[in-house]
Amino acid sequence: MLVVGPRPLVPGWDASWRRDLVDRLAVRVANLKLIGITELFLAGSFVQNNPVPGDIDGYYMVDPAMWLRVQRPRLMTVDPLLATMFDKNTWVYSPEKGKARPQLWHVARLELFYVLNTPANKFPGAIPQYFRRSRQDKPKGLIRIIL
Repeated sequence: MLVVGPRPLVPGWDASWRRDLVDRLAVRVANLKLIGITELFLAGSFVQNNPVPGDIDGYYMVDPAMWLRVQRPRLMTVDPLLATMFDKNTWVYSPEKGKARPQLWHVARLELFYVLNTPANKFPGAIPQYFRRSRQDKPKGLIRIIL
């Protein structure tokens, strides 16, 4: 449904663009799985009824010690664009957005951030209220992908 669209079809639904986004996401999902990530959560306009989402937003949970010692260094080797999402020194200005965006956004239209799995963040969605609420503070959907 996220690619082909709901029925009745939303006017302007761009299944081709959505398929392209999913294909780009699949590469990053494989890389996350390779370093031991087991879940990815997707949010934003892609999981809503937006016919032409600008990107795919999401996050994955990491154990702080494993992330620093093992996973992030390995991800830097496997997928440096994904590994540097939080490093604003690597972000590039986007005239379209009027602000800097992560390099991965420019290359693949993906924003996938890690969230530290700490006691305050023990359940899906605990941390990223950003992902769970709209700008108008309305609840929005979240998709959990088990890798």
